[in-house]
Amino acid sequence: MPKITARRCRFTNEVFESDFKFGEHLKALREEKKRQRDRRATRAKMNEVFRSIRETVRCAADMEKAIMENWPTFVATCSSDREVGKHPDLVSINITFDWDDQVSNSHSAPIGKKTNWRGDLKNEPRSYPGWKGKISYKLSHDSPGWNSDYFCDPNCGINTGSGGGGWEHSRYALDLFAEDWPLMAAPVTWAKLQEVK
Repeated sequence: MPKITARRCRFTNEVFESDFKFGEHLKALREEKKRQRDRRATRAKMNEVFRSIRETVRCAADMEKAIMENWPTFVATCSSDREVGKHPDLVSINITFDWDDQVSNSHSAPIGKKTNWRGDLKNEPRSYPGWKGKISYKLSHDSPGWNSDYFCDPNCGINTGSGGGGWEHSRYALDLFAEDWPLMAAPVTWAKLQEVK
């Protein structure tokens, strides 16, 4: 009676009838594991850059400078492998904002906190102190995706809202939460403490 030999992958439990197919499977697994490791390393670097920006920015001008200097990190938040090299450079940026005791958390929230669309979460706040404003910028050429995607990472602390535009000029509403930007919040906190006296 003929003997059939098969290989079972200990990682996926799949069975392969030939050594060649099994080898190809293992090669694909190794490549995917490497991609995952690379993505985790990239994510860790991005989170560190975003944390550093949030902890050192004192005003809108600092934020504009930090975004310009770290634009590749913002690009990496919305890039897939097939889009590498297609994203535009940031030509110019303008950020304005004013303090608001109640910045809505319906669509975005401070890092690590929950959004509360329509106040559905009864035990969660419906707003946090922070700043409301606008962010506008010019790109070197059209983006392969939505222009607001550059600020969609939940750890960057820059929350864009309604708006739009093309590569020539994009403008979005901006929400910033005080607890994400400690150096910007410090003077406001100090002023509020002085009012209490």
